[in-house]
Amino acid sequence: MKPIYLRMQAFGPFADEQKVDFTAFGQDPLFLINGPTGAGKTTLLDAISFALYGETTGDRGAESMRCDHADPDTKTEVEFIFELAGRYYRVLRLPTQLNAKARGEGLVKRQATGELWELTKEAGVPAVDWPQKLIEARRVSEISTYIRHLIGLDDKQFRQVVVLPQGKFRDVLTAKSNEREEVLASLFKTERYQLIEDKLKEQNRALEQSYKQLQQRITDALARVQLDSEEALASAMAERQEPLAEAKQAHEHSRVRAEQASLACAQGKHVQQKFSQLATYEQKQQQLQASEEHIATLKQRIVSVQEAMAIAPIFRERKRLQKQAEQLKGQLEQAQKTLAEHKRLSDEAQATLIQAQQTHTRFADAPAQLTKLEHAIKTATELQQQQRQFDQLQTKQVQAQQAYEQAQTSVQATTAKTQQLAKVIDQLQQQVDAFQSLEQVLFTRKNQLRLLQQVEELTAQLEVQKEQEAKEKQRLEHTVDEYVQAETAFKALRKQWHLGQAYRLSQELEEQQPCVVCGSKEHPAPAHLAGHFDIVSDNEIAAAEDNLEKLRSNQQDAKVAYQKAQQALAYTQSQVQDLQSELAEAAAWTVADITAQLAKLTAEQNQQELQRQQLTKLRREYTQAQTEQEGLQEQEQKRLATFSAIREQVAVAEAALQRQQRELAGQPADVEALTAQYKALQTDYQKAQDDLKAAQETMQAAYVRVSRAEEQAQGLQAQLAQTQEDLQGADNEWQQRLRQSSFATEADFLVDSSNGEQLPNWQQEVQQYETECHHVQEQRTALQAELKEQVRPDLAALEEAEAFAKKAEDEALAQLQKLTTEYEALRSTHQQITDMSQQSEAVLTRHKTLGTLTSAVRGDNPLRMSLHRFVLSVLLEDVLQEASHRLVKMSGSRFNLRRAEEQSNLRATGGLDLVVDDSYTGRSRPVNTLSGGESFMAAMALALGMSEVVQSYAGGIRLDTLFIDEGFGSLDEDALDSAIEVLTHLRDSGRTIGIISHVRELKERLPQRIDVLRTPQGSTIKMCNA
Repeated sequence: MKPIYLRMQAFGPFADEQKVDFTAFGQDPLFLINGPTGAGKTTLLDAISFALYGETTGDRGAESMRCDHADPDTKTEVEFIFELAGRYYRVLRLPTQLNAKARGEGLVKRQATGELWELTKEAGVPAVDWPQKLIEARRVSEISTYIRHLIGLDDKQFRQVVVLPQGKFRDVLTAKSNEREEVLASLFKTERYQLIEDKLKEQNRALEQSYKQLQQRITDALARVQLDSEEALASAMAERQEPLAEAKQAHEHSRVRAEQASLACAQGKHVQQKFSQLATYEQKQQQLQASEEHIATLKQRIVSVQEAMAIAPIFRERKRLQKQAEQLKGQLEQAQKTLAEHKRLSDEAQATLIQAQQTHTRFADAPAQLTKLEHAIKTATELQQQQRQFDQLQTKQVQAQQAYEQAQTSVQATTAKTQQLAKVIDQLQQQVDAFQSLEQVLFTRKNQLRLLQQVEELTAQLEVQKEQEAKEKQRLEHTVDEYVQAETAFKALRKQWHLGQAYRLSQELEEQQPCVVCGSKEHPAPAHLAGHFDIVSDNEIAAAEDNLEKLRSNQQDAKVAYQKAQQALAYTQSQVQDLQSELAEAAAWTVADITAQLAKLTAEQNQQELQRQQLTKLRREYTQAQTEQEGLQEQEQKRLATFSAIREQVAVAEAALQRQQRELAGQPADVEALTAQYKALQTDYQKAQDDLKAAQETMQAAYVRVSRAEEQAQGLQAQLAQTQEDLQGADNEWQQRLRQSSFATEADFLVDSSNGEQLPNWQQEVQQYETECHHVQEQRTALQAELKEQVRPDLAALEEAEAFAKKAEDEALAQLQKLTTEYEALRSTHQQITDMSQQSEAVLTRHKTLGTLTSAVRGDNPLRMSLHRFVLSVLLEDVLQEASHRLVKMSGSRFNLRRAEEQSNLRATGGLDLVVDDSYTGRSRPVNTLSGGESFMAAMALALGMSEVVQSYAGGIRLDTLFIDEGFGSLDEDALDSAIEVLTHLRDSGRTIGIISHVRELKERLPQRIDVLRTPQGSTIKMCNA
């Protein structure tokens, strides 16, 4: 991840919008973030961390990052653009904050929001203007999750490997083994090894559960057959084989006998059925013979009906023509009556037309009279309209004059109010300007109070460290005395041991035998003991030597502890001196003095804030009053223009009215009377025209109706003559056909023709009768021939024999099924147990193998190290190799980082703890024993090593950026030069390095800087690229 662009607004000490364009430093820069204490250098890291994760790098929460100097209308927000693996992203976050209400006064709480985009880089275009595609909006938790997945680090890990926060660089170095495991796993993406451990454990647990389930299933299978062992199961199967064979044979014999009895019974039933069918057909033949007379009658009736149906069409045609002739006679009589009525109405219409023509002649001059009345009405109407317009304009003129005078009054009042507000604002502004430097003094006093409190805390700590130094010095002197005494005693004991050895050899000397020491055969003065003397044993001398070595070690430990106490005391004293130097003349003050000053200054600030708020309110009122005054002045000018325009319109209307009155002199001006006269004449004239037109139309319609009635009467007369002629011919044909038929009279014909609908039923009945007679005769003859030699069987005896045989078969089958079920249950259980035993053995073998492997990879080994942690330890070795290379250089070849081989807690998993080798003492010690400056160098070396190794591993995350917050003040000049050289080398390998510090030497060494400038109104940022 590389930073591209950062924008902050109302965030931390930055009241206004501040922008940082990291691309201005070029590719892979090494730059300094410089500024005085409290200016907001670390806030840049807080802003980056907040933009990415919604959390800051320190203990201050995101909600408390709003700038106290910011205007209530200004929103607190951070925008950050960064590059990752060749892709560009933009994130915008707003923390939960209090802002001014959009309407009215007061504040409203707004919840945290955010937005995340992916950008498309365009050459020559600023990053803020690159095309973007929205990824997530408003849901801040989703944005944090997406970025954690994108970068591969959570906020805590980000602060450990990308940012070394102020006062927390030791956390990176002294992190617990499990915390370091989480960081390394995220950096190198080694989750697959943890997954291997979990998968092995899961498979091992599954095999163990499977083995237990198989054993339980074997026990359950034996329990189902009520046996307790596999041997008993095999014995039970053998016992049931012979009875099962006998039952199979008995069932086969009974089955054959049952089949024979069933066949005999079925044959008897078949013969009995044939005899029953023969009796049925004989009875049916007798029934058919009884119906012969009815069938003959039906046949005769069928012939008569068919003959009637043959001449029926001629009869129906004759009837139709008779009916048609009667209808035409009636229609002709009605048409003659209608014709007479239409002639009468035509005569009446002729008389009405003559009368209408006479009336219409009387209104011949009506159009001229109407035209004259229209002109008179128009002239009178225009005069009335002009009079009304003149009256309305006079009313508007009075209203416009009143509105103009009212606007003049409002403008005068608003002008007086604006002048009064301006005077009060000038007075308040003079008072506020008098307190202009108050905020700077208050800020300075707060910083001095903080520094004095730190001095007091360090002074108290100094007293404790002095006591600790005295204790360690006393302990060192005591261990030195103990060692000197023990060394003297050991020398005396060793001399006594030598004397004892000489005495022991002298007791073993023999005359004329060589001495084992000098080889002489003469022993003139053998050693002897004077007085009371105890011989010292080898165990005693060894115990004394061990005790001396232990005291030597105690002395060395006491010396190291004393040196550490001296270093801690010196470091604290230097911190106190630095703080006192920064306090300058304020170092002589007390916390109570500054607290009292702060109380007074705070009260003055509160008063100033009230005056500022009042001033802001008055300025807002003044602006509103000016706006109102301008609006009223504009309104006054508009009303004046309106009044002038209306006054001109009144003059024009008055002139036009007078001119119209002169034109209408001597003419009636009553519009209503003229209109009534016009409407009456118009109505009479229109009625005469309408009556004439109606009479003409009525006369024309009467003439048409008479013509049509005459045509209709003539047509009906002709139709009637033709129908009567057709009827005479049809009647002659019908009489001839009736005489030729078998019907004596027309009444006989009508009787048979009425049965036409029954004809199909009668024909079907005759056909069915004849078909059934043929079928019965045929079946009866066949059955008689088939049963000629047969006799009726005894069905009761046959059925009894069949039932007896079936019962015997069922009993034999039940016995066979019972034995077969018992045997099959045993056999199936035996097969299941055999299969499950084989599965159980295979599972047990695999469980033993897999269990051993699972225990080994999960840390059940002499090293107490899991597979995942072993892989991480190998990766950590590479990191420590790179880190030590840099630490050796920065520490002047004194310190070297390595992984601890021993475990202090055998119950916990190990492998990732760190120790430092100190070439000055020749011993190794935990990293938490390093001093402040030593810890900073080691932590920075470790972070640089992680960055270098992670980049080299395929699949790891990219660590392109490193921010280091403070810590350089604890380094001496040589260590600072070495650290800068290491960082420069790292920058050359493709990293972006940002250093936050107020150390003057760094400012001289690093030309590329982000200067954070502190002012009473909030901090600002200045980019320096010297």
